[in-house]
Amino acid sequence: MKRISILLLALLLMGGCRATPTAAHGGKSDSTMWKKPPALTVRVGENQGQAALGTYSWTWPNGNGTDTGVEADGLHPLDMVDHVTPLPLGDEGAVILTFDLSGLVLDQLTVRCWDAACAGDPAKYESDYEMLPFTVDGDTVMVELPDGRGGIFEVHAYFTGESHGDGYYTFCLQDSLAQAPASPWERTRIRWREGLAELPQARIIRSQGELQAALAGETAQDGALPDRDEAFFTDHELVLILLEEGSGSIDHEITDVLPGPDGVTVAVRRIVPEVCTADMAAWLVLVELPAGAAGEGVTVQID
Repeated sequence: MKRISILLLALLLMGGCRATPTAAHGGKSDSTMWKKPPALTVRVGENQGQAALGTYSWTWPNGNGTDTGVEADGLHPLDMVDHVTPLPLGDEGAVILTFDLSGLVLDQLTVRCWDAACAGDPAKYESDYEMLPFTVDGDTVMVELPDGRGGIFEVHAYFTGESHGDGYYTFCLQDSLAQAPASPWERTRIRWREGLAELPQARIIRSQGELQAALAGETAQDGALPDRDEAFFTDHELVLILLEEGSGSIDHEITDVLPGPDGVTVAVRRIVPEVCTADMAAWLVLVELPAGAAGEGVTVQID
């Protein structure tokens, strides 16, 4: 799909010479006649928002024997993420969609879902998605979520009526891990030493004893090594990542934490200055997550 461009087409219907009033069409005036697909409200538990309308095709009567048609080409759902405010999923297993039909009839519907990690990837446009089951009750649709997970959702709906056509909508849901605060992520630089295994190294820490054992023998160059008491591990866990750089001036930023069926993926962005110091350094990064969120494994992606 391309960026939005709209083409208006006036279609002359062969209806003879009979005049048709221009002020009303089946009880609906020009000012209220639908000229694009209706709004779509998304509700998850107590949270709700509006889905973003993308590509659509729509036709409406002018009241004088002609129709007007609109063909609007919008962004693909995987490219719409930056334009949509995600809703928190929480523990909900379904999402409620409500169309503002007002004289229209919802005729057909499909719902697709991509994992959040597919955002911005053109190679995933027509792959790696899942078709979701749903039930329709008038203007309301209940969509069952895949394994209770969030992601990027596309709704393709067809409408009939005096105005008619179809439209693609996008909305995003965040699961519990994606809702975890983006901070604090503590970073402590430790002394670089020879003999380290291939880096990055990562492990899950679920107790104070595991943390102390993991850091045994390490020496921090910038302050004390991090510590957590057992009360912290009651409802938290840590992902410990060890990064090695050829220069101590290279910094790192955690840009995302994504859940998956085999564990958690931590995305790290390297921040390289124009001029680097000529010293090697290792960086210790601790990522705080809700207890159980990391699953059984950790993958580190470095950009």
